Amino acid sequence: MIVPHLPRGYVTVFQAMRLLGESRQTSIQRVKRGDLSVVPISHGKKKGLRILVLENHPQRFDPPSAITL
Repeated sequence: MIVPHLPRGYVTVFQAMRLLGESRQTSIQRVKRGDLSVVPISHGKKKGLRILVLENHPQRFDPPSAITL
């Protein structure tokens, strides 16, 4: 289901890369694994993905003790 408007809390793939401190490929792989929530959006003729990045998502170099479940 493609949504016409950007849902609150979702960012572009490139913004997610910067926030999570990882590469584009790693972000896409995490989406495919189901680690990150994603929504496809349509803006005119452009289509793209928006990723939900929460404040408590573990980043690449976080020590295991910093991850809360």
